[in-house]
Amino acid sequence: MRIRSREGWGEKPPRRFGAGRYVTVHLSESRPTPRYRTSSRTAGTLRGDLIIEVWGREMISSMLRDSGALVNSVFGSDWARSFCGFAPPPGDPADPDRLGLVENPIQVLNLDALASDAAAAENDHPLDSARLYGMLADTLDEANFPGHAARQRTRQAQLLQVGGNSAEAFALFWRLALDHLRSGATTKAGTVHHDLEQLRPSLDGLQTAKLDVLTPSRSWYERGSQLAVAVPALEVIAAAADPDAPFLACVALEQVLVDNWFDFSPPRSLVDPAGTSPIYSGDSADALMARPA
Repeated sequence: MRIRSREGWGEKPPRRFGAGRYVTVHLSESRPTPRYRTSSRTAGTLRGDLIIEVWGREMISSMLRDSGALVNSVFGSDWARSFCGFAPPPGDPADPDRLGLVENPIQVLNLDALASDAAAAENDHPLDSARLYGMLADTLDEANFPGHAARQRTRQAQLLQVGGNSAEAFALFWRLALDHLRSGATTKAGTVHHDLEQLRPSLDGLQTAKLDVLTPSRSWYERGSQLAVAVPALEVIAAAADPDAPFLACVALEQVLVDNWFDFSPPRSLVDPAGTSPIYSGDSADALMARPA
């Protein structure tokens, strides 16, 4: 696209990000007022390169009219009732401050000084800084800001690693990665998995096995089940009676079933190819239940 400047026509510099839509929002009415015309002219310079939209007061109001919960969260219950006819339920004491939706929760909770102290200690006293980031994360968790708490927890673990406390760093990174897996997310959880891999040389046998199960489970969407890696690691985890063993085993089993590894007609077992297991030898459910342990 060519644009005109005081020096004449020239090529437009590349955009810093791949935007495809340009929205101008203002509080004047959506009619040919001077302010609206100015916004329209500004948007017009980009026409042909982007989808252009100019939102005025009526447009914004119409979009919010049916969004009572959003208006209640940002502007309060009085506006929700009068503007949207929405009667919000009584607030729960555990609900986060609604200002946290539009402002930094650290500022809303008056944690600025603690955050500054944590950042100032990073270079010279990483373990002290990690302790402060842990306090920030705990407070954010208590105030129901789990996403912000996770970011502080990630920084805490990174500084524990820098300070040489690999065991606690692994415990924090592992819990963050497991929460991400439990949520059903299909994308990487920021740098957490990279940080776990960076710790691998310092891990013990059980920690390495847990990471060996997590890694293929996380990449299952692209690579499918990787039982050659996961099964030996699961055996180590189960033998150690690790509390995460049932969950990790169920994740691996679920992924295998979705991959149709056991989809045979007639049914047969990959674990027991000879069919000697009572499940595959034709015994009835009643006979199995009656069979002594």
